[in-house]
Amino acid sequence: MADIPEHIAVKMAELEAQNQLRSLRLPIPGQVDLTSNDYLGLARRRGLETAALGSGGSRLLTGHHAVHAALEEECADLFEMESALLYSTGYMANVGLLSAIGGREGIFVHDELIHASLRDGLRLARGSVHRYRHQDYADLDRQLAELGPGCFVVTEALFSMDGDLLDLARLCAVTERHHAWLIVDEAHSTGLYGPKGAGWVLDQGYGNRVWMRIHTFGKSVGRHGAVVVGPQVVRDFLINRSRTVIYSTAMPPDQVVQIHWALREMQPMATERSHLLALRRHLEVRMNAIPEIAVPRSDSPIIPVIIPGNERVKSAAEALQASGFDVRPILAPTVARGTERLRIILHSYNTIEEVDRLVDALQTWQRQQGVLEFSGSN
Repeated sequence: MADIPEHIAVKMAELEAQNQLRSLRLPIPGQVDLTSNDYLGLARRRGLETAALGSGGSRLLTGHHAVHAALEEECADLFEMESALLYSTGYMANVGLLSAIGGREGIFVHDELIHASLRDGLRLARGSVHRYRHQDYADLDRQLAELGPGCFVVTEALFSMDGDLLDLARLCAVTERHHAWLIVDEAHSTGLYGPKGAGWVLDQGYGNRVWMRIHTFGKSVGRHGAVVVGPQVVRDFLINRSRTVIYSTAMPPDQVVQIHWALREMQPMATERSHLLALRRHLEVRMNAIPEIAVPRSDSPIIPVIIPGNERVKSAAEALQASGFDVRPILAPTVARGTERLRIILHSYNTIEEVDRLVDALQTWQRQQGVLEFSGSN
């Protein structure tokens, strides 16, 4: 397939023919600023505690600085894609990408459990939107066969509520058979997988079979913001059509520098990633040794503990909090009624001893409340 759908290529050609094609421009030293939104000059004033500077406006005006361009080049290299485009948040990346690329001709098909930010982007896309059952690739195959070639398939690499990882082998087989454009959100998988923490898609060897990816910095990277990575021509299109780029003040340069630092710290953290997987394995063994508790084998640090009913799951969370654990309940309607849960998220700084105490606390609460159904995602 070509780098972009035909309707995007047509729109880019129209913009160029009408002399409306935008591009990012670095500020020229010595020029008098008569463009930025820095009305009181506070964006360039050094603060009392930091040397932070504001960006001064949209990246299409004065907000595009050398550090933004350098970060995008670094991300394109790290995530092994032709280009990267920086957004101020992961939410803005998802909304900005999906609302821009569809057009009235776009047909989107998404996993039913994608994140709310992806759903909001699809609501703003002007094309038609369909959903398939969670990781049910027979259902996806049937729908793509009916809808025809050129659909956009939208999914996540690591699902944040169920903690299951994307089956790329089956998904790519289906999308390629129907000539669909595959978009994968790596929000929760960035930093956790691959030799440099570059995500699940590269870890599984499917980098050249996924059209676009979103990598956010608000999870494992410990900062905020996100990049959309993919073909250079799509980046050019987004600069011209993505409203969350065009009409939003750019991320301040000092925050971009913080992302640079965090990404470089993240890449050699193989020991931490191995420890996190070992914690997951230990938790599986401990949990599965207890009657009525079942945790599926997975490489994910997200462990859902299903406790049906908002009142009961809140009671469990309060008991764990009283035992010294910051565990939060996930209530309906955030998840489907009857699948309310504790969402346990492991970290590389957690210890085996902490995991043991967590399991003991869950057992204690279970004995106090009676037999409950504990399960993870399939």
